[in-house]
Amino acid sequence: MNKMSALLLFTICALIPIAGAQTADELFDQIQKLKSSPLQPEPANEEEAKKAIAARITEIDGLSGQFQKSHGSDPRRWLLEYDAVESADIRKFAGIPALNEVEMKAVLDKIAAAPDAPAELKASVAEQAAAIQMRTDLKTKPMELSFESSEGKKFDMADLRGKVVLIDFWATWCPPCIEEIPNVVAVYNEFKDKGFTIVGISLDQDLAKLAAFTKENNMPWIQYCDGKGWDSPMASKFSVTGIPEMWLVGKDGKVASFDARADLRGQVAKLLGK
Repeated sequence: MNKMSALLLFTICALIPIAGAQTADELFDQIQKLKSSPLQPEPANEEEAKKAIAARITEIDGLSGQFQKSHGSDPRRWLLEYDAVESADIRKFAGIPALNEVEMKAVLDKIAAAPDAPAELKASVAEQAAAIQMRTDLKTKPMELSFESSEGKKFDMADLRGKVVLIDFWATWCPPCIEEIPNVVAVYNEFKDKGFTIVGISLDQDLAKLAAFTKENNMPWIQYCDGKGWDSPMASKFSVTGIPEMWLVGKDGKVASFDARADLRGQVAKLLGK
């Protein structure tokens, strides 16, 4: 075969799609279906859920990488990059690598500067960037939080300066929140006389049910609840998009941890210097 024949053959082969290769639409649709489809079989407990979620995310990551490699000029690549930011919390829950706040900000800045990123995505990016900045501020400045409790008591976070405080975003209708309660109560009882307390931010809509539940489960700490559920201004103010969410505030009034669920007792003891 001469050089001209070889070049012609190469050109023809390059124009023929590889068998089994997926179009951008096919790949993107497959990723979206995986993101929205329920886990099957349904996990029986938290450990099974973590394994199933980790497997699903790993599969999605593989397809997203394939999309980026094969269709790198498709504007939808930015939606897939944003997924890594949006899924950070669930990745941490599943025990798989997640972007930290610095890495998230870098991705958001890149999307914001991209001329072909969808406009609606840029709006979400702006909101996410504001949430990250809010958390950065909470680590460097004392947390400002004041309200009237569900029992009519005035509360101001500034009055708890010098104490370690757990801010617990939760609801009685949230099964994972309920699973955390025995541990939270145990830590409260162990450290309540040593400079530790809890502030509950409930996303319940039935205040009477909340009051009965906290009494029955020996949860004497103050609770904020406006009965608006996810429409509560507290959820939007602190960019809470999933519960349970637990933050630990140090004696200086600054947020020391946005992941107090991980070894709550150990984190509280460390902040108290015990």
